[in-house]
Amino acid sequence: MVGAKHNRDVLTRTDVARPTALWQVPGPSGSTQREFRSSYLATHSKEHELLAAAVTPQLTKRQVAEHFDSIRDLSIEAIDRWPVGQTVDLYALIRQVAQRVAFKLLFGEAEDARIRGFSGLLENYHFMNFRPTVHFPRLDVPGCPYHNMLRTADRLAEFINSWIADRSREPRAKNLCAALAAIEAVEGRPLTPERRAGHFSFLGFAAYETMSSALTWTLFLLALHPKVLADLVDEIEAAPPLESIDQERLAEQALLNGVIWEAMRLVPPTPIIPWRAVHRCEIGGLSLPPGTSILLSPHMTHRLPEVFAEPTRFLPERWFSINPSPYEYLPFSGGPRRCPGAMFGTEFLRVALTAIVRRYRLVVRPRARVDYVYRGITMPKAGIPVRLVRQDRQFSVADIRGRLLDLVTTGPAN
Repeated sequence: MVGAKHNRDVLTRTDVARPTALWQVPGPSGSTQREFRSSYLATHSKEHELLAAAVTPQLTKRQVAEHFDSIRDLSIEAIDRWPVGQTVDLYALIRQVAQRVAFKLLFGEAEDARIRGFSGLLENYHFMNFRPTVHFPRLDVPGCPYHNMLRTADRLAEFINSWIADRSREPRAKNLCAALAAIEAVEGRPLTPERRAGHFSFLGFAAYETMSSALTWTLFLLALHPKVLADLVDEIEAAPPLESIDQERLAEQALLNGVIWEAMRLVPPTPIIPWRAVHRCEIGGLSLPPGTSILLSPHMTHRLPEVFAEPTRFLPERWFSINPSPYEYLPFSGGPRRCPGAMFGTEFLRVALTAIVRRYRLVVRPRARVDYVYRGITMPKAGIPVRLVRQDRQFSVADIRGRLLDLVTTGPAN
């Protein structure tokens, strides 16, 4: 379904339809995989109310404002250490920054080794869930991809529950780890360690992967549009230094905002929002029986010409004069199930993008292939090699190939 009306009709009808799980591979009865499949995104009723009550207070406007200096300082510290003159995997570097910021500030984790350990396990588990070979044959036998995925879920749950046990000794802590640890039961039934680990895994993945995806594609769209990049560097250099700028002043950077919003319009982190009818209902003029899959498409909605003129072009300046509704522009979904971390993610993007483009120019290998793939999030299909040089303003159009170019029209306008 495409368009604001259909988006609103679905996203506001949580009484009859619900989001589906990120990790869709079924697990045997009693398995960790089955509990992970029922993680935060797919919860409903009392369980979702309890989880939302635990998660939302960590991500309010006030909390994000209190985190701003730390978001800024942690991002600058990590980005300033990137290796100048070397060819690096840009997506991997961005992920490391996003993971460090998210887990230190939202989950209260100070140990970099634990962050790396969790992130490595989680990424491996996530990729396994999106490999076709995990579905056929679905055999829990050593050597089979399905078996390997089940065991990875077990190891991930063990890692998380040890982490939560450590953090539960800090009863006054205000972070997602402590908040999840405090939930002991749902409607009189104990919250199993595996189910709690599933909620933790989903929130952890969502906390850093959406930010990593959005920032990576923003930088590549800028590489294809050197005039916009030059203007953005001008705007950044005219503002107070990032090290001392406050949240309000950074949020006033018109082109910075436009670049971020336009990049997420063209390459939304979640181009498809899958829901499922749980009761018979009428949506979009259709009578849907229970179990019907409903696919919303921010990717297509963001390209409706009646809302976004020249919809396939990267035009950050359009945001100086447009104000689409929450159902016309929904990079973080919409309605009651809108991503609770949207404000935190946007603040990170402002800071990290500023830190990167003021310090580095990204040199893409000529005719490099840049492809994307959908694994719940719009990700690079493979690593994205770039060479980092000091910002010297020698901007030119990146000469790339691949599916990224299917998403944006470059060159002179007609």
